[in-house]
Amino acid sequence: RRHGMESHTLQINTSSTSLENARVIYECCQAQEKKVVLLGHSKGGVDSSVAITIYPDLRDIVVGLITIQSPIGGCPVAQDFAQDPTIAVLFNFTLKNATVGDPLCLQQLTYTFRRSFLEEYPWRQGEVPTVCFASHSGGRLSIMAGFHKFLQSRYGAKSDGLVCPVDAFLPGSIAVEVGGVDHGASVIATTPMCRFNQGYLIETLICLLLAPPADSSS
Repeated sequence: RRHGMESHTLQINTSSTSLENARVIYECCQAQEKKVVLLGHSKGGVDSSVAITIYPDLRDIVVGLITIQSPIGGCPVAQDFAQDPTIAVLFNFTLKNATVGDPLCLQQLTYTFRRSFLEEYPWRQGEVPTVCFASHSGGRLSIMAGFHKFLQSRYGAKSDGLVCPVDAFLPGSIAVEVGGVDHGASVIATTPMCRFNQGYLIETLICLLLAPPADSSS
């Protein structure tokens, strides 16, 4: 509000397909009287990018997209879940309590599914200003510590516990990556074990998105 903006939280079913949620996002944006910045965490960022891709007229309404820890290219845990459901049993409780939603939604976030989808609906680089935030963390007190250790040992990849930074960036976006932040810390209210300030993160990403371009002549 300090920047003259209003915020609205869109209630969508994270276990619905990205195409279904994209339709909901599209209809919500069409109902707005002002220009819109879409901000989505995890699968919400994926769904938002899909909406912009399959509904070209959204580009007249949406002035920017911010994705936070979104598995744009796919999620290794989702891939393992699809290939070996027994793995998911180990993490089922955490999945439901890490703002990811129904574990069934992970099937739509496999590398196989996402690569196929992006081939059919490629991201149009540069048409909508975009900031993509990714992180990695290995903190023992993190609620995602088990996931992080699993991905580190299985793939040797740094991650936020669910998403690897390399999979979280759209082509042509402003890429932001920080350490010490797990997949839940960016959206779950601050606790003694998590002192990360979510409000500052969102405000910073919005300012970065809407900042005027640097004067190349200076």
